[in-house]
Amino acid sequence: FMLNMVVFGISSGCSIFIAQFWGAWDFKGIRKAFGIMLTLCFTVSLVFLAGGTLIPEKLLHLYSSDAAVLHEGSRYLRIAALCYPLLALSFSCQMAFRSTEHVVLPMVTTAISFVMNVSLNAIFIFGCAPLGIPRMGVVGAALATVISRAVEMIITLSVGIARKYEAVGTLKELFGFDRTFVLKLLRIGTPVLLSETLWGFGITTQNSIFSHAGTKSFAAFSIMNTVNQLIVSRECRQLNFLLTKLILQFNNRISNLTEILVRLLKALNNHIIRHKVRGTFYHNNFLTIYIKIQK
Repeated sequence: FMLNMVVFGISSGCSIFIAQFWGAWDFKGIRKAFGIMLTLCFTVSLVFLAGGTLIPEKLLHLYSSDAAVLHEGSRYLRIAALCYPLLALSFSCQMAFRSTEHVVLPMVTTAISFVMNVSLNAIFIFGCAPLGIPRMGVVGAALATVISRAVEMIITLSVGIARKYEAVGTLKELFGFDRTFVLKLLRIGTPVLLSETLWGFGITTQNSIFSHAGTKSFAAFSIMNTVNQLIVSRECRQLNFLLTKLILQFNNRISNLTEILVRLLKALNNHIIRHKVRGTFYHNNFLTIYIKIQK
């Protein structure tokens, strides 16, 4: 989760520039900003990869002291951590493509990755006798995650290059940025990065607290948090790119209308979470208390 937040913070900061360059039809600027995004996200992913493969027990101990959980979780994390660089690359590409209004490809690749991940999880975790695949448990779940992420990255890069999207360029165009350009991007993008990272630390701390309250309590919290992020984050992320472009191209009135639409979507999301999702998964007293707190 922390990797997602850091990568999202970096990508969001760089996407501000990409969307503005897109509004000005500055393709060289788009590629430079995209190159910085790739460099930073991939570097961060290597740090998380090292932690996940070398000290998984210590990291998981922040969330649980249960010996069985630590043992199984460590087995999962050692393998799943291999997908972190793949996640960083595919996520950076998707954010850059969305910022230049190529939203179909990220949507399709995400859907493919999701369906493949769910399918392979079912096959690898429980085994499939007709295919000769043994029951692998948590190791199978980690393997399914790595495979689905690899396929997502390969499709995203291949299609982006084949269709010659504006963010795609030569190595010199992507990584030929100078010190002045980097400092300008960091000056504007750092607040976004810090905001997302600090928010990620807050959610991580919250997860740690709920995990020590018991397995059922943490499961209830995880369900609600996942559904909330699935609904509100995707919608508002797409509208954010549109808002950035409108600021450059049009006047503040249109931008304000977009901001109002974002707020309406958030309100709709809260209504769905409170009144619909609660009864979809299971009835849990802790879940009800958590929803009341969110009000």
